Amino acid sequence: GTGGPEGHQGLDGIELTIGTSTVRLTTRPEIAGRLTGSEWFFNGKDTTIKRSTLRSDPFRRQWIIISGTSAGRRAQVAVVPTEYPEDVWEALLRVGCQPL
Repeated sequence: GTGGPEGHQGLDGIELTIGTSTVRLTTRPEIAGRLTGSEWFFNGKDTTIKRSTLRSDPFRRQWIIISGTSAGRRAQVAVVPTEYPEDVWEALLRVGCQPL
C-alpha cells in the first residue's frame, strides 16, 4: 500500500451494526474517553475485511480490520469481536465485504 491507514481505531468499545448492505461502527463515548463517540459507515461491497493480531494487543486476540470509505474519507477500523467472532465475520461477508 501507499502510506499508512487513516482513522485506524483499535477499540474494544466499538458497537458494530451490520445492515443489509452497510456496516456501521460506533464508539461509545464513555469507553473512548471522549465526550462524543465516533461513527463510521461503510458500504459493504466497497469494503475489505482482514483477520489479524495487533502488535499493541498483549492478549494476541483475532481482530477484524475493516477498511473502506466512510463519509468520503478512507478509514480503517479494527474491532475485536468478544462474542461469536465467526458470526460477525460471516455477517460482514453477507453484506458484501471482500475478505483479504
